Amino acid sequence: MSNMSYCRFQNTLSDLRDCANALRDGAGSRSDEAKEVLDDLTMLRAKLDKMRDEGKEGTPEYEEVLEDYDHGQEEYDELLDNELMLDAEETRAKDALIELCKEIAEDFGDED
Repeated sequence: MSNMSYCRFQNTLSDLRDCANALRDGAGSRSDEAKEVLDDLTMLRAKLDKMRDEGKEGTPEYEEVLEDYDHGQEEYDELLDNELMLDAEETRAKDALIELCKEIAEDFGDED
């Protein structure tokens, strides 16, 4: 079966609807991975505070938790740096798509 010419427009319409929904829903929010790392950091910080209150600061157990916290902070910072870079690229792509849609509407909007 040969490819029908209207399929290109149907497929593009579907993709544009996905993009429009992503724009409405605020695509580009923090990743699930970054949220998990942040949750882990919060839990580790609470554990460190509790251990300090109990006088366990400086113990091998405390140092191990502190090392985990420091590693998690590095991981979180790296994830945020990557997400900021991707957010900037996504913003440029969104802006270009919006401008293209405006041009198409302007050029072909009055056709029946």
